[in-house]
Amino acid sequence: SRDLAKPLVQRAMARFETDRRAALLDLDRAIELVEDDAALRLLRGNLREELIDRRGALADYDQAIALEPRNARAH
Repeated sequence: SRDLAKPLVQRAMARFETDRRAALLDLDRAIELVEDDAALRLLRGNLREELIDRRGALADYDQAIALEPRNARAH
């Protein structure tokens, strides 16, 4: 649920600069809870790009586009 995912996303954002791997785990858990959230997919895609996981980033971006085709940020 979104209520359970929110603290995970907040912690991921706080960890982004200091522990990106831990941030990625938090986002993975958040997405497990809210699979249909394009913004979470974009956020995790951006983080994966930072971690040089281009294939993972592309998969997240593709999923974000599938969830919200009109979201310009996903393109």
